[in-house]
Amino acid sequence: MSREHNRTVLGALLLILLGVSCGPGSETEPRISDVQWSLHEEIESLVYVSWTQGEASDAWVEYRFDERDWTRTPSVAASEGENQILLLGIPYDRDFVFRVVMNPEGEEVVSDDFPGRTGVVPEGYPLQAVTVNDVGQWDDSGQYLLGSINANIGHWTAGDFWMFIIDREGNLVWLMKAVGTDWTYYVQTSDDGRDILWDQITYWSSFDDGAGSMVHRMKIDGTIVESLSTPGL
Repeated sequence: MSREHNRTVLGALLLILLGVSCGPGSETEPRISDVQWSLHEEIESLVYVSWTQGEASDAWVEYRFDERDWTRTPSVAASEGENQILLLGIPYDRDFVFRVVMNPEGEEVVSDDFPGRTGVVPEGYPLQAVTVNDVGQWDDSGQYLLGSINANIGHWTAGDFWMFIIDREGNLVWLMKAVGTDWTYYVQTSDDGRDILWDQITYWSSFDDGAGSMVHRMKIDGTIVESLSTPGL
């Protein structure tokens, strides 16, 4: 065995001991790993994506459905270790694809693409239908409609009230039922656009002259930020 061969073998062993890559085919620690997704327990159009990063950096998630163009979440300051981002705007009962992107020092690192599927529309919701949709008349200033509806026919009547968000094509992308048979008619976004404001009207559900009525400030995942008593509402 030649001295040159011995030096080559020794050098390779040192590289392995020092954890240095020896070229194609060697294993290195992935910078994005443990990519997973899950649905919100109650609002099954909300998708949580989690992953582990080998270092802190800005990161975001790119995703799409129905073969549309890719969209992306806002960038976050992701930490070394586990991170999580919420995906919004995916319709119920729909296949989607996503990937995680991290950006250490301006160098984008992209994970593999991962498939997923949102949950079905909850039973009891009166699913709407779009009968006319003229793309040329779309308002560029907004892509979604936030509203509320009574599942029972008859408008000013007792029933099951739902809050909903649909996109410009009429796809249902968010849904939440009001409390019990309490009414909600004035759902809207907060002035800063970060929260949802909705009214819980007990006047006609409990026949208490509105003594128990409230207005709630809520995150899109259903977390109540603030509740204000509004007797008489």
